[in-house]
Amino acid sequence: MEQDPRSQNGGWTFLQANLGRSRPATGELKNFTSGPYDIFLLQEPYTVNGNLAGLPLNWRVIHAENGKTAILVRNSALDVLELVKSSFITAAQVSDRNLSVTVISVYFPPSCDKELVARLSATISKLQSSCVIVGGDINMRHRLWGPEVRDHRSSNEGLPFVDFLLETRLNIWNDPASPPTFVQQGESWIDVTVASDVLDSAAHTWRVITGTLSDYNYITFDLGTVNVAEHVPKFRLNKFRLRKMATKITNIGSTLLEQLEKSGSPEELDRFVLALTATIQEVCTNHLKHVCKRPKTVPWWDTELEVLRKRTTALKRRFLNTLEPAEKLRRKIAYKICRAKFRWTLSNKRDKSWTKFCEEVSKINEFALPYKICANKIRRPLVLGSIQIDGRPSTTQRCHREDCASPVPR
Repeated sequence: MEQDPRSQNGGWTFLQANLGRSRPATGELKNFTSGPYDIFLLQEPYTVNGNLAGLPLNWRVIHAENGKTAILVRNSALDVLELVKSSFITAAQVSDRNLSVTVISVYFPPSCDKELVARLSATISKLQSSCVIVGGDINMRHRLWGPEVRDHRSSNEGLPFVDFLLETRLNIWNDPASPPTFVQQGESWIDVTVASDVLDSAAHTWRVITGTLSDYNYITFDLGTVNVAEHVPKFRLNKFRLRKMATKITNIGSTLLEQLEKSGSPEELDRFVLALTATIQEVCTNHLKHVCKRPKTVPWWDTELEVLRKRTTALKRRFLNTLEPAEKLRRKIAYKICRAKFRWTLSNKRDKSWTKFCEEVSKINEFALPYKICANKIRRPLVLGSIQIDGRPSTTQRCHREDCASPVPR
């Protein structure tokens, strides 16, 4: 039985590789020296009659027939949902209890034009995911992801991909000082990894692996245990909205039923499931109201406090709903113990956060805000009190000046 890779490092481990249609390189994946890996983003894999070959049967595979890209998931603890399966772009939603990430593998042929870049941009816009990782061989060079190489190719040929990054607000993870990713007949930096802002905390794990059986060096990175769970929209539901949503789906359901009846292969059934999912999501987005999540207003509030608060609320509810005196007393004690722990943890985290803030500010300037607060040197705005003029209160500056300028009676 395979060992779960997550048990070693507590996160998702990725291997991004262009196999160069090599059978030995494909067979090397299951026993790669720096592994094992959870997820593989592959380009130009080894195929037989258009299908992947040389891989373990218990790995989940997303690959279009005769396609140049593939996504493999080795870890059986991860949930995988196929999103896009085409010749040059493959996408899947990979998730567990903590993470939910859209993973995309891409391959741009050397002779490709801006059409594939535009297709990738349209795919990401359609998926509407807040956590995205894109890895692949784009056959473009730019100083953002590699040093300048002086040859017949322009060093700015990657400008369409740079425009794509600006449009989608994805960040490049490549280190321009890393070893080259293509090492046959010279050196080149043409493999890139880009991701959403919420995943940037894992960018430091990105590195290039040399000594492979392919013409390419591989890329590996680890998402770790950071909490980057994608926000899944929730909707406010009642009988009226549910009835309205059912009516809208019924109006367009005939087309979906015809597509289902004509489905004669697993690929056509997959397309039907994707169409049905997209229809339900579109109806919910257009005709249901979202549940607004209350924004976090303080930096020290975390998951531990959230769990303690929910546990305290639950114990209080059980204590108040209990009628038997002995059991009610026992639950009351349990509730007060949990409430005391919650209050102590909250106070402790709040004080530590304030201490850390003061230390960071004091490192910049010892006489900054914390010093002024302690020395009572914060200048507060002037507050004018009311004065009596002809028996009526007044707080305007003009009345104050006139009253001060008036002669004092002897």
